[in-house]
Amino acid sequence: MEEYDLRQFNEADIPQIVALLKEVGWNNKAHDRQVRMFLKTNPQCCIGAVTKSGTLVATTAGTISDDRKCGYLALVIVTAAHRRKGLCEVLIRKAHEILISQGTALIGLDASAMGFPIYKRIGYIDPNIVDSPYIAANFATAISHFTGSELDEANAIVLLAGPHERTAIACSDKIAFGADRSTLIKDNYIFPLGFFIPAATESGQCAEGLLCRQGALSLQIGPIFAHSEHSLRLLIAALCLAAPKSLMAGAEVVIPDTAASYSSNTFIDLGFEVKPGPSIRRMLFPVAPSGITTQPLPPFYCAVMGNDLG
Repeated sequence: MEEYDLRQFNEADIPQIVALLKEVGWNNKAHDRQVRMFLKTNPQCCIGAVTKSGTLVATTAGTISDDRKCGYLALVIVTAAHRRKGLCEVLIRKAHEILISQGTALIGLDASAMGFPIYKRIGYIDPNIVDSPYIAANFATAISHFTGSELDEANAIVLLAGPHERTAIACSDKIAFGADRSTLIKDNYIFPLGFFIPAATESGQCAEGLLCRQGALSLQIGPIFAHSEHSLRLLIAALCLAAPKSLMAGAEVVIPDTAASYSSNTFIDLGFEVKPGPSIRRMLFPVAPSGITTQPLPPFYCAVMGNDLG
Protein backbone atom coordinates (compact mmCIF):
# COMPACT_ATOMS: atom_id res chain seq x y z
CA MET A 1 0.00 0.00 0.00
CA GLU A 2 3.02 2.30 -0.08
CA GLU A 3 2.05 3.92 -3.38
CA TYR A 4 -1.43 4.96 -2.20
CA ASP A 5 -2.88 7.32 0.40
CA LEU A 6 -6.35 6.95 1.91
CA ARG A 7 -8.43 10.09 2.45
CA GLN A 8 -12.03 11.26 2.54
CA PHE A 9 -13.29 12.15 -0.89
CA ASN A 10 -15.34 15.31 -1.36
CA GLU A 11 -17.36 17.31 -3.88
CA ALA A 12 -14.22 18.21 -5.84
CA ASP A 13 -13.63 14.49 -6.47
CA ILE A 14 -17.04 13.86 -8.05
CA PRO A 15 -15.81 14.09 -11.68
CA GLN A 16 -13.14 11.45 -10.97
CA ILE A 17 -15.68 9.21 -9.19
CA VAL A 18 -18.16 9.54 -12.05
CA ALA A 19 -15.38 8.49 -14.44
CA LEU A 20 -14.72 5.42 -12.25
CA LEU A 21 -18.42 4.51 -12.24
CA LYS A 22 -18.62 4.79 -16.01
CA GLU A 23 -15.46 2.70 -16.40
CA VAL A 24 -16.99 -0.22 -14.52
CA GLY A 25 -20.37 0.22 -16.23
CA TRP A 26 -22.34 0.95 -13.04
CA ASN A 27 -25.65 2.76 -12.82
CA ASN A 28 -25.58 5.07 -15.80
CA LYS A 29 -28.55 7.04 -14.51
CA ALA A 30 -27.34 9.82 -12.22
CA HIS A 31 -23.82 9.30 -10.99
CA ASP A 32 -23.30 12.68 -9.37
CA ARG A 33 -26.60 12.51 -7.46
CA GLN A 34 -25.65 9.13 -6.01
CA VAL A 35 -22.22 10.36 -4.89
CA ARG A 36 -23.67 13.52 -3.34
CA MET A 37 -26.18 11.42 -1.40
CA PHE A 38 -23.33 9.58 0.34
CA LEU A 39 -21.40 12.80 0.94
CA LYS A 40 -24.45 14.36 2.57
CA THR A 41 -25.53 11.42 4.73
CA ASN A 42 -22.16 10.16 6.04
CA PRO A 43 -19.14 12.12 4.73
CA GLN A 44 -16.82 10.48 7.28
CA CYS A 45 -17.31 7.16 5.49
CA CYS A 46 -16.61 8.44 1.97
CA ILE A 47 -13.13 7.05 1.40
CA GLY A 48 -10.82 7.16 -1.59
CA ALA A 49 -7.42 5.79 -2.45
CA VAL A 50 -5.16 8.19 -4.37
CA THR A 51 -1.81 7.73 -6.03
CA LYS A 52 1.18 9.88 -5.10
CA SER A 53 0.30 12.06 -8.09
CA GLY A 54 -3.15 12.70 -6.60
CA THR A 55 -5.24 10.54 -8.96
CA LEU A 56 -8.26 8.91 -7.34
CA VAL A 57 -8.16 5.21 -8.29
CA ALA A 58 -10.50 3.50 -5.79
CA THR A 59 -13.45 4.39 -3.57
CA THR A 60 -16.03 3.15 -1.15
CA ALA A 61 -18.81 4.92 0.76
CA GLY A 62 -21.01 3.94 3.68
CA THR A 63 -24.34 5.00 5.08
CA ILE A 64 -25.87 4.11 8.44
CA SER A 65 -29.50 3.96 9.53
CA ASP A 66 -30.82 6.52 12.01
CA ASP A 67 -31.13 3.89 14.75
CA ARG A 68 -27.61 2.58 14.03
CA LYS A 69 -28.93 -0.94 13.40
CA CYS A 70 -27.63 -1.26 9.87
CA GLY A 71 -24.78 0.13 7.77
CA TYR A 72 -24.48 -0.16 4.01
CA LEU A 73 -21.44 0.04 1.72
CA ALA A 74 -21.57 1.17 -1.90
CA LEU A 75 -19.35 2.74 -4.55
CA VAL A 76 -16.81 -0.06 -4.02
CA ILE A 77 -14.77 0.64 -7.14
CA VAL A 78 -11.15 0.05 -8.15
CA THR A 79 -9.98 1.19 -11.57
CA ALA A 80 -8.73 -1.66 -13.74
CA ALA A 81 -5.07 -0.60 -13.73
CA HIS A 82 -4.91 -0.75 -9.92
CA ARG A 83 -6.73 -4.02 -9.18
CA ARG A 84 -5.20 -7.05 -7.47
CA LYS A 85 -3.18 -4.83 -5.15
CA GLY A 86 -5.39 -5.18 -2.06
CA LEU A 87 -7.07 -1.77 -2.40
CA CYS A 88 -10.62 -3.13 -2.23
CA GLU A 89 -10.02 -4.98 1.03
CA VAL A 90 -8.14 -2.06 2.61
CA LEU A 91 -10.96 0.37 1.76
CA ILE A 92 -13.68 -1.95 3.05
CA ARG A 93 -11.89 -2.60 6.33
CA LYS A 94 -11.40 1.15 6.80
CA ALA A 95 -15.11 1.72 6.13
CA HIS A 96 -15.90 -1.03 8.65
CA GLU A 97 -13.87 0.79 11.30
CA ILE A 98 -15.87 3.97 10.73
CA LEU A 99 -19.31 2.32 10.62
CA ILE A 100 -18.54 0.22 13.72
CA SER A 101 -17.36 3.33 15.57
CA GLN A 102 -20.72 4.89 14.65
CA GLY A 103 -22.48 1.99 16.37
CA THR A 104 -23.76 -0.33 13.63
CA ALA A 105 -24.27 -4.04 14.37
CA LEU A 106 -24.69 -5.12 10.76
CA ILE A 107 -23.19 -4.00 7.44
CA GLY A 108 -24.60 -4.88 4.04
CA LEU A 109 -23.43 -4.45 0.48
CA ASP A 110 -24.44 -5.55 -3.01
CA ALA A 111 -21.78 -7.80 -4.50
CA SER A 112 -20.97 -8.25 -8.17
CA ALA A 113 -19.49 -11.52 -9.37
CA MET A 114 -16.03 -9.92 -9.33
CA GLY A 115 -16.30 -8.67 -5.76
CA PHE A 116 -18.08 -11.69 -4.29
CA PRO A 117 -14.95 -13.75 -3.37
CA ILE A 118 -13.26 -10.71 -1.82
CA TYR A 119 -16.24 -10.02 0.43
CA LYS A 120 -16.46 -13.68 1.43
CA ARG A 121 -12.80 -13.58 2.46
CA ILE A 122 -13.39 -10.49 4.57
CA GLY A 123 -16.23 -12.25 6.41
CA TYR A 124 -19.41 -11.31 4.59
CA ILE A 125 -22.23 -13.85 4.65
CA ASP A 126 -24.26 -14.68 1.56
CA PRO A 127 -27.96 -14.97 2.47
CA ASN A 128 -28.77 -15.83 -1.15
CA ILE A 129 -30.62 -12.61 -1.97
CA VAL A 130 -30.23 -11.83 -5.66
CA ASP A 131 -31.50 -8.69 -7.36
CA SER A 132 -33.42 -9.47 -10.51
CA PRO A 133 -32.70 -7.56 -13.72
CA TYR A 134 -34.37 -4.21 -14.08
CA ILE A 135 -38.04 -4.22 -14.96
CA ALA A 136 -38.81 -1.21 -17.14
CA ALA A 137 -41.84 0.38 -18.75
CA ASN A 138 -42.95 3.18 -21.01
CA PHE A 139 -45.64 5.17 -19.19
CA ALA A 140 -47.68 5.76 -22.33
CA THR A 141 -47.85 2.00 -22.83
CA ALA A 142 -48.39 1.11 -19.17
CA ILE A 143 -51.36 3.42 -18.71
CA SER A 144 -53.33 1.51 -21.35
CA HIS A 145 -53.37 -1.54 -19.04
CA PHE A 146 -55.55 0.14 -16.39
CA THR A 147 -59.34 0.19 -16.27
CA GLY A 148 -61.23 3.46 -16.23
CA SER A 149 -62.29 2.91 -12.61
CA GLU A 150 -58.67 2.30 -11.58
CA LEU A 151 -57.59 5.56 -13.19
CA ASP A 152 -60.44 7.42 -11.48
CA GLU A 153 -59.42 5.96 -8.12
CA ALA A 154 -55.73 6.68 -8.78
CA ASN A 155 -56.57 10.35 -9.31
CA ALA A 156 -57.60 10.52 -5.66
CA ILE A 157 -54.25 9.28 -4.31
CA VAL A 158 -52.30 11.88 -2.36
CA LEU A 159 -49.10 13.21 -3.93
CA LEU A 160 -46.27 12.76 -1.43
CA ALA A 161 -45.43 16.37 -0.75
CA GLY A 162 -45.80 16.92 2.99
CA PRO A 163 -43.96 15.79 6.12
CA HIS A 164 -46.88 13.63 7.30
CA GLU A 165 -46.90 11.47 4.19
CA ARG A 166 -43.12 11.16 4.14
CA THR A 167 -43.10 10.13 7.80
CA ALA A 168 -45.76 7.51 7.11
CA ILE A 169 -43.70 5.96 4.32
CA ALA A 170 -40.60 6.03 6.53
CA CYS A 171 -42.56 4.08 9.17
CA SER A 172 -43.51 1.42 6.62
CA ASP A 173 -39.92 1.26 5.45
CA LYS A 174 -38.73 0.71 9.03
CA ILE A 175 -41.15 -2.19 9.49
CA ALA A 176 -40.26 -3.87 6.19
CA PHE A 177 -36.52 -3.16 6.21
CA GLY A 178 -35.91 -3.64 9.94
CA ALA A 179 -34.04 -0.37 10.49
CA ASP A 180 -34.88 3.34 10.52
CA ARG A 181 -33.83 4.92 7.20
CA SER A 182 -35.83 8.14 7.64
CA THR A 183 -32.86 10.44 6.96
CA LEU A 184 -31.82 8.49 3.87
CA ILE A 185 -35.35 8.69 2.50
CA LYS A 186 -35.59 12.40 3.28
CA ASP A 187 -32.22 13.21 1.69
CA ASN A 188 -32.80 11.02 -1.35
CA TYR A 189 -36.25 12.46 -2.06
CA ILE A 190 -35.88 16.19 -1.45
CA PHE A 191 -38.63 16.88 -4.01
CA PRO A 192 -40.25 13.49 -4.37
CA LEU A 193 -42.54 12.27 -7.09
CA GLY A 194 -44.40 9.74 -5.03
CA PHE A 195 -47.83 8.70 -3.88
CA PHE A 196 -49.56 7.75 -0.70
CA ILE A 197 -52.80 5.86 0.03
CA PRO A 198 -54.09 7.54 3.21
CA ALA A 199 -56.77 4.95 3.96
CA ALA A 200 -54.16 2.40 5.04
CA THR A 201 -52.87 4.62 7.83
CA GLU A 202 -56.37 5.72 8.84
CA SER A 203 -57.34 2.07 9.34
CA GLY A 204 -54.32 1.44 11.56
CA GLN A 205 -52.12 -0.32 9.03
CA CYS A 206 -48.65 0.85 8.03
CA ALA A 207 -48.70 3.20 5.08
CA GLU A 208 -48.97 2.16 1.47
CA GLY A 209 -47.00 4.26 -0.93
CA LEU A 210 -44.48 4.61 -3.71
CA LEU A 211 -41.46 6.90 -3.94
CA CYS A 212 -39.30 7.53 -6.98
CA ARG A 213 -36.55 9.83 -8.10
CA GLN A 214 -35.37 11.10 -11.44
CA GLY A 215 -32.30 9.52 -12.98
CA ALA A 216 -30.50 10.85 -16.02
CA LEU A 217 -32.39 8.59 -18.44
CA SER A 218 -35.47 7.36 -16.61
CA LEU A 219 -37.39 7.37 -13.36
CA GLN A 220 -36.08 5.10 -10.59
CA ILE A 221 -39.02 3.54 -8.67
CA GLY A 222 -38.74 2.42 -5.05
CA PRO A 223 -39.29 2.14 -2.14
CA ILE A 224 -42.76 0.69 -2.71
CA PHE A 225 -45.12 -0.61 -0.01
CA ALA A 226 -48.52 -2.09 -0.85
CA HIS A 227 -50.81 -4.47 1.03
CA SER A 228 -52.60 -5.78 -2.04
CA GLU A 229 -52.33 -6.09 -5.80
CA HIS A 230 -55.09 -3.49 -6.08
CA SER A 231 -53.07 -0.97 -4.07
CA LEU A 232 -49.94 -1.65 -6.10
CA ARG A 233 -51.83 -1.14 -9.36
CA LEU A 234 -53.30 2.14 -8.08
CA LEU A 235 -49.89 3.45 -7.03
CA ILE A 236 -48.42 2.67 -10.45
CA ALA A 237 -51.46 4.20 -12.16
CA ALA A 238 -51.04 7.40 -10.13
CA LEU A 239 -47.41 7.54 -11.22
CA CYS A 240 -48.36 7.10 -14.88
CA LEU A 241 -50.93 9.88 -14.62
CA ALA A 242 -48.65 12.35 -12.88
CA ALA A 243 -45.26 11.69 -14.49
CA PRO A 244 -43.87 14.79 -16.22
CA LYS A 245 -43.76 14.65 -19.99
CA SER A 246 -39.97 14.74 -19.81
CA LEU A 247 -40.11 11.35 -18.07
CA MET A 248 -42.65 9.67 -20.31
CA ALA A 249 -39.81 7.65 -21.85
CA GLY A 250 -40.20 5.32 -18.92
CA ALA A 251 -39.30 4.12 -15.47
CA GLU A 252 -37.33 1.31 -13.89
CA VAL A 253 -37.70 -0.77 -10.75
CA VAL A 254 -35.53 -3.58 -9.34
CA ILE A 255 -37.42 -6.46 -7.73
CA PRO A 256 -35.20 -8.67 -5.53
CA ASP A 257 -35.91 -12.37 -5.67
CA THR A 258 -36.93 -12.28 -2.00
CA ALA A 259 -39.96 -10.20 -2.94
CA ALA A 260 -43.00 -12.28 -3.71
CA SER A 261 -42.98 -13.36 -7.34
CA TYR A 262 -46.48 -12.04 -7.81
CA SER A 263 -45.17 -8.51 -7.25
CA SER A 264 -43.01 -8.94 -10.34
CA ASN A 265 -45.96 -10.42 -12.20
CA THR A 266 -48.06 -7.35 -11.45
CA PHE A 267 -45.46 -5.10 -13.08
CA ILE A 268 -45.17 -7.42 -16.06
CA ASP A 269 -48.99 -7.53 -16.44
CA LEU A 270 -48.91 -3.72 -16.65
CA GLY A 271 -46.52 -3.74 -19.59
CA PHE A 272 -43.20 -3.57 -17.75
CA GLU A 273 -40.56 -5.61 -19.56
CA VAL A 274 -37.66 -7.47 -17.97
CA LYS A 275 -34.33 -6.04 -19.11
CA PRO A 276 -31.12 -8.07 -18.82
CA GLY A 277 -28.67 -6.93 -16.19
CA PRO A 278 -25.89 -8.23 -13.97
CA SER A 279 -26.74 -10.48 -11.06
CA ILE A 280 -26.11 -8.61 -7.81
CA ARG A 281 -26.03 -10.47 -4.49
CA ARG A 282 -26.81 -8.79 -1.18
CA MET A 283 -24.16 -9.81 1.39
CA LEU A 284 -24.10 -9.13 5.13
CA PHE A 285 -21.28 -8.60 7.60
CA PRO A 286 -22.39 -9.26 11.21
CA VAL A 287 -20.38 -6.99 13.51
CA ALA A 288 -21.76 -8.95 16.47
CA PRO A 289 -23.33 -12.44 16.59
CA SER A 290 -26.71 -10.80 17.14
CA GLY A 291 -26.25 -8.62 14.06
CA ILE A 292 -28.33 -10.86 11.81
CA THR A 293 -31.81 -11.72 12.96
CA THR A 294 -34.71 -13.30 11.14
CA GLN A 295 -38.07 -11.59 11.52
CA PRO A 296 -41.33 -12.34 9.72
CA LEU A 297 -42.16 -9.79 7.04
CA PRO A 298 -45.37 -7.82 7.67
CA PRO A 299 -48.28 -8.54 5.36
CA PHE A 300 -47.05 -6.56 2.35
CA TYR A 301 -48.12 -7.70 -1.08
CA CYS A 302 -45.14 -5.73 -2.38
CA ALA A 303 -42.20 -4.38 -0.34
CA VAL A 304 -39.39 -3.07 -2.54
CA MET A 305 -36.74 -1.20 -0.59
CA GLY A 306 -35.27 1.07 -3.27
CA ASN A 307 -31.90 1.19 -4.97
CA ASP A 308 -28.93 2.95 -3.34
CA LEU A 309 -30.55 3.30 0.08
CA GLY A 310 -28.94 0.29 1.67
